[in-house]
Amino acid sequence: GKRVGTFGNAGCFSFQASKNLPIGEGGGILTDDTEYFDRLYSYHNFGYASGSVSGQISSISALILANKIRMAEYQAVIGLCQLEKLEEQHKIRNENGAYLN
Repeated sequence: GKRVGTFGNAGCFSFQASKNLPIGEGGGILTDDTEYFDRLYSYHNFGYASGSVSGQISSISALILANKIRMAEYQAVIGLCQLEKLEEQHKIRNENGAYLN
C-alpha cells in the first residue's frame, strides 16, 4: 500500500505535541509537484518562490501576501530525533492496537 502523505498532489502533517511525530507545534507538507512546491514555499517566505532569491524569478514571486513562518532550529533538531524513532513507535502502536482489538 501507499504511505500516508503520498496520495494526491500533497500530503499535510501536524507536529503538535499529541501527534504521532511530536515536535511541539507546526507542521509539514510533502509534494513532488514543483509548481505546488513553489507556491507552498512562497507562503512561508514572504511571498517569494524558492528560486526568487537566487535570481530565478518564478511567475508567482511576491504575488501573494505572505509571512515568514518557519520552524525554529531547535524544533527541527527535535523533529530529526523523533524521525529516528518513528518506525519503532509505529510498530509498538500497531501491536498495542492489535492487543486491544
